[in-house]
Amino acid sequence: MIITTGIRLLECMFDAILVSSPDLPFSSSAEKCCDIEETQGMFLPGPHPGPSALCNEAGKFIDTFVDMCVAAPAAGFQIWSSTHATRPTNPHVPATARVLAVGDLHGDYQKTRQAFEAAGIVDDADHWAGGNSTVVQVGDQLDRGGDELAILLLLERLKNEATAAGGAFYSINGNHETMSVQGNFRYADPEAAADFDRWEYYYKVGQRLKRKCGLNAPPLPEPAPSTRVPPEMRSRWVAMQPGGPITRRFFATQNTVMTVGGTVFVHGGLLPHHVEFGLARINSETATWMVAAEDDPETRTRKTPGFLRGKNALVWSRHFSSTKEACQCELLDHVLSMVGASGASRMVVGHTIQEGGITSACDGKVFRVDVGLSKGCGDGPLEVLEIINDEKVRVVPKESRQTLDAMCSIL
Repeated sequence: MIITTGIRLLECMFDAILVSSPDLPFSSSAEKCCDIEETQGMFLPGPHPGPSALCNEAGKFIDTFVDMCVAAPAAGFQIWSSTHATRPTNPHVPATARVLAVGDLHGDYQKTRQAFEAAGIVDDADHWAGGNSTVVQVGDQLDRGGDELAILLLLERLKNEATAAGGAFYSINGNHETMSVQGNFRYADPEAAADFDRWEYYYKVGQRLKRKCGLNAPPLPEPAPSTRVPPEMRSRWVAMQPGGPITRRFFATQNTVMTVGGTVFVHGGLLPHHVEFGLARINSETATWMVAAEDDPETRTRKTPGFLRGKNALVWSRHFSSTKEACQCELLDHVLSMVGASGASRMVVGHTIQEGGITSACDGKVFRVDVGLSKGCGDGPLEVLEIINDEKVRVVPKESRQTLDAMCSIL
């Protein structure tokens, strides 16, 4: 029955997609196959009071189908997760025997999966292969490449699969995620506009199919007023504005700073005033700003939190990653001493491209993992940082450099 049901639902979806616009009435066959009573009569025996179990499951099926269609140009036809990730409420998680840090991805799905596979994070089918390892991706999933939605779906699936396998996968927000929620799309790849037009189309189809099954499926929110969003980026803004579906699903469920054992993970850099403000508070207030209330114009136009704006913001700071100035090691020592009850041992940052691959500074107290991986950022090497037992640090895969010189150099 399940296979037959799936085929019938697929027929309904394809009919709605191919015959109708998402803003126009369904064709007669789509109306019939999506009718609740008709569907219940075909697939479920006995009386059918109210929405059926089939229709409840149909919501997940429809979501998966929409995701598959959206990501297909970059990732092929894959089955994505029907369970959306939730944001960890505790910014401090214990270390595991193997912790991996992945740098900026910037919209390049193939380079992302190649780096993941080289480090043993995924198998050749892009599913979790990391066992009980912990992985942290340090932000900037967006911009400079056209595969953003496929990357977000991959990260979401890996979070669920890692948890089921006894491991953990975390991704955090970088400056390109926060810029997008602000409507600043100046680094968006031209392909991204078409990607989000396609997303809006399939999203609307999916919501209308859910409503035919009697499920709660609110329409897309209207775009919040913005003078910086060009017309060709309208769909992107609808998706990523505060309260938008993509922002709620992906960015609001990510932390912006966290620690794993003795290691701080942040996109730009953590400074004393950030620690004093509180890591948990930073994550909570970022999520609150991103979620917003769709029916409340005041919350949708609320100013971006101050700790996310300016050169000293934790997603913008280059105090510990600049390749043009000496590392601020004394400042770094002070920050690390402030974190947690007994301080932290090191900080891992992205944001600033290290053209020769992952670098270290300040006697191994900061590691810079943005290698310019994406083809839109230089097509950098497939390098991931590995921390063993919260102590030994090296670059993987082994074909790359085994250990890092713990020195602060001006490049």
